[in-house]
Amino acid sequence: IMFMASATRTAMAAVLIACTSAFSLSPCPALRSEVSPRTCAKKLVSFQPTWTARIQPRSIALSMSVPKKSPEEAMKLVESDGFTYVDVRTNEEFARGHPANSINIPAFAITADGPMPMSSTFLKLVQSNFPNKDEKLVIGCQAGNRSAMACKWLTEAGYTNLVDSSGGFSGWSSEGLPVNKL
Repeated sequence: IMFMASATRTAMAAVLIACTSAFSLSPCPALRSEVSPRTCAKKLVSFQPTWTARIQPRSIALSMSVPKKSPEEAMKLVESDGFTYVDVRTNEEFARGHPANSINIPAFAITADGPMPMSSTFLKLVQSNFPNKDEKLVIGCQAGNRSAMACKWLTEAGYTNLVDSSGGFSGWSSEGLPVNKL
């Protein structure tokens, strides 16, 4: 009975882990045992699982592949290399001031509880405005956190030519770069 409960817990954990894309199952040599589960059931000995979960930082690796550029470098990309600056701040933030010639596609909604991700809506809006996944896009926000998340979502959606504007609009305006207001 003890083995059955332990085996059931182990099997359930394996199913849960296998269904999560951030994890993978891999053999763990330190836990290998000469005793098989079948032998354990007959002898009622404890069984050590031979599989462990290892975190695979898939999403971190994807977001790390997007280069970060200073606001001045981002402006040069927009002006001379055919990039489009996508400001992922809210409409209200964008209206108070934004990089010249940028477009606004909010990635988060600001609620009483703080920022709420709108990844599916954001991706639909980006895909409708930029159906070509090779489109050259500079992604910026207020300080750099929301743009990093937006870059992660876009990379996962297949966009390949992204740049994350480090420092966001705060960095842009503090460097005295061109700003527009609505």
